[in-house]
Amino acid sequence: MKWGGKILNIALLLFALGYVWQGFSYSRTPRLFPLMVGIPMILLTAFQTVIDFFPQLSKKYAEMGTLDAEMLAGRAKNEVQEEDPKRTQKELEAFLWLGLALALIMLLGIFWGIPLFIFTFLKLRYARGWVLSLSLPLGTLLVMYILFIRVFQIPLYKGLLE
Repeated sequence: MKWGGKILNIALLLFALGYVWQGFSYSRTPRLFPLMVGIPMILLTAFQTVIDFFPQLSKKYAEMGTLDAEMLAGRAKNEVQEEDPKRTQKELEAFLWLGLALALIMLLGIFWGIPLFIFTFLKLRYARGWVLSLSLPLGTLLVMYILFIRVFQIPLYKGLLE
């Protein structure tokens, strides 16, 4: 595996460790979600990272008959694929949007970051109208307020700027 993939796996592992660490600062009920998501993510990314750094393990698991992307897509294993510039651009764009979502949540918190991301995504990426671009984030705010704050009484992450 190329170094870019290894670095990405290590970054995901560190993110998952930080996510679980942050989850321990919450009270009992809100702590469940970060732990239920973070612990499996730590296990899976750690496993993937170990496999990436030890090619003999990768070969062993490949020999055990696991399906990989080429087999699922019906491609031959020895077929050489060329890099598609449009695909690379789409992947980069997706990572940038994901980065924006994470940055907004980290800075503004869940309650304000997610609706702002939805608005920005709909308006800038898909050039949707004002009615849809405003109604979906407002609906998201309403659902989050009713479910998390009123019904479950779960304090949401407030962000670094609050």
